Amino acid sequence: MRKWIAAAAVLLFGTWGTGQAWAGTWQYQAAEQPGPGTKESGWQYQEDDGTFAPEGWITDQGRWYYIGADGFMKTGWIELQGIWYYLEDSGAMVCGTTRVIDGTEYTFDDNGAMVEGPGVTPAAGSWNGMTFTSPRLGYQVTVPEGFVPLEPYMDLYVDDTMTLDLSVAAPDMTVSMVVVTYDQMDEEFKGMDAGQLAAVMGQGLGGYDEYMQIGAVEMVTLGGREYAKLPVIYTGLLNQDLYFRWSGESIMMIEIVYDPYRKDMADGIIGSIR
Repeated sequence: MRKWIAAAAVLLFGTWGTGQAWAGTWQYQAAEQPGPGTKESGWQYQEDDGTFAPEGWITDQGRWYYIGADGFMKTGWIELQGIWYYLEDSGAMVCGTTRVIDGTEYTFDDNGAMVEGPGVTPAAGSWNGMTFTSPRLGYQVTVPEGFVPLEPYMDLYVDDTMTLDLSVAAPDMTVSMVVVTYDQMDEEFKGMDAGQLAAVMGQGLGGYDEYMQIGAVEMVTLGGREYAKLPVIYTGLLNQDLYFRWSGESIMMIEIVYDPYRKDMADGIIGSIR
């Protein structure tokens, strides 16, 4: 349960704290001289303040790139959390298309994940334009044009006790949305309804920071199903709305984080759920 609470808090703190939408320039680092012990060569992404982007996904001019642990942009195949992605020679992630690579045809979904065969729908769900449908959890949601995968959250904070269903964000990261299920509930929580679980989440989040304002739990209807809504405000700068319902033996959590001036966009996304 603590991991579940932490996962929600991390999205609130993490997406704006790490700043995955970068404003900077690509810099080529050349090896000083050939031979062992010298610096590697490759492309790094330098921020305006002179620092370099750390390991993880970044966006630049609407395309996704991956920075490795060595600080350099990656190309070719990479595997993250059991999912394969392909990065072009330019470093840009291939997504939403079928591509022949080394003589073999591969299909990539709109999040860039390799599908196991051309035309096969990923088990977690599928995209039709900007509408995502999840057969597993039985919901559909539409996001605005230009939304991109929120891979840093998926890669770093979803462990084997949770299942990620959806992770997307606006290119400027002013709105982020994650849908997960918590699949290994402690016995003490299994008898609780969604409203009680939301209250427990509120208590847990309230312990993270004194400036975090936890709102009252309310029951709302989204797409004909009842959810427990938990609103959170952090320092008056960010809003976080959490929605919970039981899905079989798992608890489903919809988490949307947004700048206050983006409230209409966030509400529109939640309102599109069917």
